[in-house]
Amino acid sequence: MCDNPGAKAGARSQCQAQIGQYMAAQLSSGIAADQRALNFAGYLSTAIIALLGGAVLLRVQKSPEISEKIPLAVAIGLLVALALALFSARPVPFNYPGSGVKNGKIDYLIDESCYVNKINHNDRRLLCNGRIMLAAMAVTFVSLLGGAISIVQILSSTPS
Repeated sequence: MCDNPGAKAGARSQCQAQIGQYMAAQLSSGIAADQRALNFAGYLSTAIIALLGGAVLLRVQKSPEISEKIPLAVAIGLLVALALALFSARPVPFNYPGSGVKNGKIDYLIDESCYVNKINHNDRRLLCNGRIMLAAMAVTFVSLLGGAISIVQILSSTPS
């Protein structure tokens, strides 16, 4: 990073500014990822409620073609995806741009290796939460696909 002891003060401050900009971009990216996860969780919640309503309706009507087990199974899969999406948006320790605070005082002389560690920590957090969110989307896709295949098989096997 900026660990060249012979670097001029201007180059050093420019490097520190770029580090701050990078950390600010990480923060913005993390906030956007949390917003996407929470929006996705809202959509999943709506779909789960609709599927549970459909399962109750099928149960009450005693539909011979389609069992209430299919929407219940899909709802359970979406519930797992909902839990993953919410887990990916959980509060996590994150390093913010700017000077650090040490013993209640602002520390203006943070070593660049400390910034490297903070940036790497943030990158790991973003990567981990991104993978969890991808798992939530994969579970959603598999649940919906499984439900659709089950319904198509049932409808194609019943005589008209």
